[in-house]
Amino acid sequence: MSVETAITLSAKGIAALSERLGEPEWLRAKRLSAFEAYERMALPAWDRTDLAGLNLDAITIYQDGRAMGDDELPEALKAIAAKRGDEASLFFQVDGQCTWSRPKEELAAKGVIVCDFQTALKEHEELLRPHYMSAVGFDEDKLTALHYAAVSSGWFIYVPKNTVVEAPIELRSYGQTPGLGLFSHILVVAEQGAEVTVVHGAKSDDGGVQRVVANIVEICPKEGAQVRFYAMQDWGRETYNYTLRRSVLARDARTDWYWGDFGSRLSRSHIKSILSGTGSESYSYGVFFGDGEQHLDLGITMLHEGEHTASDMESKGILDDRARVVYRGLTDIENGARFASGFQRENTMLLSEEARSDAIPGLEIDETEVQAGHAATTGQVDPVQLFYLMSRGLRRHEALYLLVVGFLDAVLGRMPLESFREELAAHIDGKMAG
Repeated sequence: MSVETAITLSAKGIAALSERLGEPEWLRAKRLSAFEAYERMALPAWDRTDLAGLNLDAITIYQDGRAMGDDELPEALKAIAAKRGDEASLFFQVDGQCTWSRPKEELAAKGVIVCDFQTALKEHEELLRPHYMSAVGFDEDKLTALHYAAVSSGWFIYVPKNTVVEAPIELRSYGQTPGLGLFSHILVVAEQGAEVTVVHGAKSDDGGVQRVVANIVEICPKEGAQVRFYAMQDWGRETYNYTLRRSVLARDARTDWYWGDFGSRLSRSHIKSILSGTGSESYSYGVFFGDGEQHLDLGITMLHEGEHTASDMESKGILDDRARVVYRGLTDIENGARFASGFQRENTMLLSEEARSDAIPGLEIDETEVQAGHAATTGQVDPVQLFYLMSRGLRRHEALYLLVVGFLDAVLGRMPLESFREELAAHIDGKMAG
């Protein structure tokens, strides 16, 4: 990485980044305000998740990149491109730079916009500006402020009124340069009656050097719009990952979250749906698998503000070795959200006596005419089931594999997109193989 192309985290660096990207004054002001907030805030003191190992000194937040040909892509991205064929529109970013894309003709024909943020600012500023930072503010905590101060990558997706995008829009973020921070922002705007499926996959090769990731996803479905957002992370084992995904739903809108968490050294990955509009709905279904010394802090919040709103969340996960998960599920039904319904379930299977799961399901209900419930379980592998399978001739690791797959299948079966299910299954296979 040359000095000329690298920008580090500092007041001077933030100003240089804004200038390098040619940002309008309103965005430059937001970036500088975010950096001021970052400097004055302390690191979050999250219960049960310790950030003592996180080093934020002199992070490299940006380096210049270039477009890549098919043969130059990292092997993981080559495999995705080959496997998808023409079934999805593909957009890849390596080290935070727009590297490669293969959009389907359907997008342009229907007036759908998919582009990086710099292009969106130049060509679609009037669509981006009202929605940027509308779901997640810059001063929620130090890492949110870091994101908005250092953000330089990501995508803007815009779907016009009553437009149905048939094929998935698949986004891929890949960290290739060791130690380079990644700060990606995905903004999805679905106008009234629109429907779209978005997939985001994240992976990195850390090279034994700590990497900092601070990503935000904002989804803005207007009246009657439907957004299905699939997310999978397999960050390298030196990555500290902080990701917020949030949706603010209008009347009769719907956001579905499907996710898989497998990578990173420490990951704080939280989803929140704000069901503001009457009749809006949001659902979250995900799986996780931690091993080694991994620490996963996973959170789902469904905030019901409108009447006749509905939510459901279910997650299942596996922990091996000394891995730990902290799962925070919250169904929050505000006063006035009459006839709302919200349910949550979380189940963790432990493959090791040293693994640990802390499930913290919660209900906050300020309205009487509602339906709500929660449940959480954690337990070791059932020795009776294991013995039964081994008595039928299976070796221990084969029997464990069948129990793990069977345990996770209830949630995987809720995910409509076959290619996503297959990718999650491949990660599960890889974890089980060691």
